[in-house]
Amino acid sequence: KLSTEKVEIIPPNTDSTTMFEVSQNDGTSILTVDSSNGKVGIGTAAPSDYASNANDLVVYGSGDSGMTIVSGTGNDGSIYFADANSGSGEYRGYIWYNHDVDRMYLGSNAELRVTINEDGEVGIGTASPNAKLTVEGTISMKEQSDDATHVAGYSQIWVDDAGAGTLMFTNDSGTKYTIDVTAV
Repeated sequence: KLSTEKVEIIPPNTDSTTMFEVSQNDGTSILTVDSSNGKVGIGTAAPSDYASNANDLVVYGSGDSGMTIVSGTGNDGSIYFADANSGSGEYRGYIWYNHDVDRMYLGSNAELRVTINEDGEVGIGTASPNAKLTVEGTISMKEQSDDATHVAGYSQIWVDDAGAGTLMFTNDSGTKYTIDVTAV
C-alpha cells in the first residue's frame, strides 16, 4: 500500500477481484480495474454493477457527469464501434467530430449517414447539407389521423391515413391543405 496525503494506490490482494485501484484516503474509489473481467471504473469500484452490454468502462459521478475527448484544433475526435481489427470492421459505427471544419458525422455499416455542419444544418445521406434539413434519398412518413400535435407558429407535413395516404400540409395557424395528384 503506497499512499500520499490525498490518494492511495492499492495493489491486488488474494481476497479481492481488484487488480488495481486508486482511491482517496476516505476510501472513495477514483479508478478501479477489476481483475476478474477487465472492467474499468472511474469514480466507482464496481463497474460490473452497471448494464452488462455497456460496462467495460464506467464513468460515475453522483451529480452531473461526463466525458471529454480533447483533440487538436485541426484534428478529429472520434468514438468508433468496431467488430474487427482491420478494414471497415474497425469503424462499423462511429461518432466523429472534425475540428478543422467544425462538423460532426455519424456513421453506420462503415458509411457516413448523418452530418451536422458548422451552421447546425443536418444532412441525412449527404456530407454537405445546405438547409436546416437536407435529405438525399427517399423519405418515408407514417400515416396519422390528424395533425394532433399542431403547435401554433409551426407548419407541418403529414400523411392522412383516412385519405388513402394523402399528403397534407398544415400552416402555422392550423389550416390544412392537400395537393391533388393523379396516380401514374
